[in-house]
Amino acid sequence: MLPVPAKMTTPSRRRRDLLLVLATVILVVLIEGSVGWVLPSVGGSVLVPALIVFGIGASITLVASVMTRRQPMWKTLAMVTSAVTTVTSIWTFQFSLPAQVEFSNASAQAVAALSDAQRSPLDHHGTVPYQPCSLHATGSVGPLPAPYRECVTYTPEGHSVRFNRVAPQSGGLAYVVDTGRDVDAFPDQCVRPLIGHWSMVTAPESDSSPLCPIGYEDSGGG
Repeated sequence: MLPVPAKMTTPSRRRRDLLLVLATVILVVLIEGSVGWVLPSVGGSVLVPALIVFGIGASITLVASVMTRRQPMWKTLAMVTSAVTTVTSIWTFQFSLPAQVEFSNASAQAVAALSDAQRSPLDHHGTVPYQPCSLHATGSVGPLPAPYRECVTYTPEGHSVRFNRVAPQSGGLAYVVDTGRDVDAFPDQCVRPLIGHWSMVTAPESDSSPLCPIGYEDSGGG
């Protein structure tokens, strides 16, 4: 009895496997990229969205590997989707919010607010905000949607604009221009530097604990 020849991988089969890998990778990039862009919020956790992105990618990788375990390229598929998941998780944790600030008109809004303060005759270079905080019911500042409060301070120690979420939510964005003096712009707050003059600010995890959420640093203020 003649031995049964081993199955040969035909060119059409290889093309089909390659298209399967490519389609799955594109799907992973689109899903994880969208989630990694939408989930991070100003003043919120940056770790939780990154873990969600990682979990989505791991699930897709597992399902794809099981469904294609008899295909010659399933190991390649698993490795590529794992690499994409790692990159998008890091992106979500570290770069999503800075990118949303950078690719918006947030800096122009902050500079315009400081320019108005510089020209104001009220408390010019004083020690208190030149005007009360103003409430914005529409629009957005980068990743921070309305409603938010805009608070401007223009002093010899430094110039800053705070865009704060409206209660009961906490946290906000801050655009700080230092004049060279060692001044704490965020007393008793948790700070995450974003890009350039921008930082994200939130409160400690609880009133009884000074610990900051993962990804934020204690400002050291008193």
